[in-house]
Amino acid sequence: MWLLIRTKIKILANSVRQLKVKKSLFFIFLGFGFLFLLGYFFWRIFRYLYFLEDFPYDLKIFLLLKLLSLIFMAVFVLVLISALLLALEIFFISRDVHLLLATPFKLKKIFSFKIIDVFLHAIAVPLFFSFPMLFALALYFAPSFIGLLQIFFIFFVFIFCAALIGISLAMLIPLFASIRRVQPYISLLSVALLSLLVIFLRLSLCW
Repeated sequence: MWLLIRTKIKILANSVRQLKVKKSLFFIFLGFGFLFLLGYFFWRIFRYLYFLEDFPYDLKIFLLLKLLSLIFMAVFVLVLISALLLALEIFFISRDVHLLLATPFKLKKIFSFKIIDVFLHAIAVPLFFSFPMLFALALYFAPSFIGLLQIFFIFFVFIFCAALIGISLAMLIPLFASIRRVQPYISLLSVALLSLLVIFLRLSLCW
């Protein structure tokens, strides 16, 4: 399996090298700029909530938990849907599936490699863009290194479970229907779920 992982890393490295310098710098600045804006946004929210003088501490914690529950629910649904679609693509539709099955690698190693591939693709972006929010949260409500580690650990376990559920659902779908026929409907269902999630979040914030 380590040979498969090293090969994947080399493929990604070659893809990065093929990018033009200006294009790479543009995406790097764009990503870090978005991270800075997210960090500033959540820093202002948590700072405002922390320094509210008219609110008792218990009420501040209640409002904080409500806000975090909405954010965590949105991230959970996004990671679950992402893992579901990625697992269908990587396990059943990807062109390298037949190539890997024709190699001397054991089926168990190929399956483990695909699982790791899905997990990394599903949780990398949400985890990366959640760092500013988690740092801002720890700055005011868990101002210690241990508290920061606890927040990151809980969040990682949370999105890990979401990805695991998405992969498990993807493994069950071939038992009942053809992947290529079902995939467009799953994509439409994912869009519908995301739309319902946005509506629910708006209503929850208004309430």
